[in-house]
Amino acid sequence: MLLPARPSSALAVGVHPGTSRVGLFLSAGPLHHLLAHDVDRPVVCTSGNLVR
Repeated sequence: MLLPARPSSALAVGVHPGTSRVGLFLSAGPLHHLLAHDVDRPVVCTSGNLVR
């Protein structure tokens, strides 16, 4: 889902360049849940597509 980025967010501007929104997703399965629980901070996920 796309949500407005908070002005007080600790996310770097490069995470969402050119937009005031960030894409978020909920844990889709047990592995995502475990990773999110153990990291205890935002995790940046990318498709790895090159921007040309």
